[in-house]
Amino acid sequence: MAASSARKRARRAPKPTRVKGPEAPPEEVSLEQVIYNKPGFLARRLQQIAVSIFLDETSEYDITPLQYGVMAVVRATPGIDQIGVSSGVGLDRTTVVGIVDRLERKGLIARRADPSDRRVRQLYLTQPGQQKLFDMHAATERVQKRLLEPLNAKERAVFLEYIDRIVSHHNEDSRVPVTDPALRATITGDARTGAGDGEARA
Repeated sequence: MAASSARKRARRAPKPTRVKGPEAPPEEVSLEQVIYNKPGFLARRLQQIAVSIFLDETSEYDITPLQYGVMAVVRATPGIDQIGVSSGVGLDRTTVVGIVDRLERKGLIARRADPSDRRVRQLYLTQPGQQKLFDMHAATERVQKRLLEPLNAKERAVFLEYIDRIVSHHNEDSRVPVTDPALRATITGDARTGAGDGEARA
């Protein structure tokens, strides 16, 4: 009897209603619209591709793009400290410390105490470090050529001008702004006119 009553109550119990959320138009869920044509996604993909090409072209040298950038800053400004390197290439200090540690273990960078402040460690490229950058020059030029391969010469100049304008405009929006324009010019040279030795453009 009790079982029969339970079955009746179960039959009378209302079924839960499903609440439907608003359906997004097809174009709002398309990956083309949501991700693939967004500048942020494209910038990240370009960075990933640039790193892959760099590592491919420079595989014999056992140097990463970030290590290369730090070495280029130290070569451009011998005696710079790690804070200066951080602001010179837009890397946080913890990352710079790790990179310098690895480069020092490889014998490519040397730390020396600042004569005016023994707490500060100045950075210098060793002779093998200088030679490493020199040897990598041709490979890093190939990186740039491969990266911009789909563009003709005129398009490359326009692309570099536009991307430089965007980066410069948003410099202060980054977690670690590049704060020394003079150092930046020393590192990169003048890409639009072909000046500079080009070794530091990775």
